[in-house]
Amino acid sequence: QALVLECGVVGYWAWELERVPQTWRADADLCDEIWGPSQFVAAAVRASLPDFAGTIRAAPHPVDLDPFPAADSAMKQAARRRLGLAEDAFIVGCAFTMASNFARKNPLAAIDAFQRAFPDRTDNIMLALRCPDTRDYPGGNTALLARTESDPRLRLLDRAGAPIADFYHALDVFLSLHRGEGYGLQIVEALQAGAVAVATRWSLGVEIAARARFLGISSHMVAVDDPQRAYAADARWAEPDSAEAAQVLRTLWAKATDFKFASV
Repeated sequence: QALVLECGVVGYWAWELERVPQTWRADADLCDEIWGPSQFVAAAVRASLPDFAGTIRAAPHPVDLDPFPAADSAMKQAARRRLGLAEDAFIVGCAFTMASNFARKNPLAAIDAFQRAFPDRTDNIMLALRCPDTRDYPGGNTALLARTESDPRLRLLDRAGAPIADFYHALDVFLSLHRGEGYGLQIVEALQAGAVAVATRWSLGVEIAARARFLGISSHMVAVDDPQRAYAADARWAEPDSAEAAQVLRTLWAKATDFKFASV
C-alpha cells in the first residue's frame, strides 16, 4: 500500500520475516518514506534496503481506538451457544487463513501442542480451528481434515458458522504458534475480547507482548519450508516450542479447573 501525503509518497508495508523480498527494491524507488506496522517490519526493511534514502519507521495499527468488547460470562456463554460449542468446556482457539500462508500460520503445531497438553480424551476440553478458506489450499485442507476427523475434540469452523467476534468471545485461550508475524492483529483482538493469548514470541512487538494475559512461547530459527511458495527457500522463520506451549496450556487449564496435570 502507498499513501500520498504532503511529504510525498509513503509506502505502508507488512512482512513476516527478517528480510523483505529484493523485488521490493523497485517499489521502494517510488517511495519517499516506508512505514510498517511494527518495529520488526521496519527493521526488516532497513536490513533489506540499506541504500534507501528516506525515512523507515514503525506505524502500528491503531487497534485500541475501536477495540473488540471484552466478553463477560453471559457474552461468553451466548457466543458458545451460537457456535455450537459446549458452554462448560475449556476452549482453546486458533484462527488462520490459507491465503495468509498455511505453513506460516502453523495450525498443525497448535494441534500438536493441544494434543500433547491433553493426551487423554475428554469432553470438556476443545480446540476450535477457524479457517474461512480451507478449500483454497488442498494440501493444508487434507492435513487439517486428517487431524480433526481423528480427534472429536477438534472443531473446524468457517466464517459463516463462526463470526469472528463470537469466535473470540467463546475462547478461554487463543493459541498462535505462528512462524512469523508482521504485526499480530488477531492476537491483539483476542486479548481485547478477554482471552488469554499463547503465542510465538518471535516477531511480535512489545506493544503486544506487554499486554495483560499475553504468554510468549520461545522458538528457534529454521530454514523456510513453504509448499505455497510465498517465501523464499533461503529465508528463515521461527519454529515454536510445542512442548513449552503444551505446558502453558496445561497450566492454564489447571488454574481454570483447579486440577493438577501430571507431566507428560
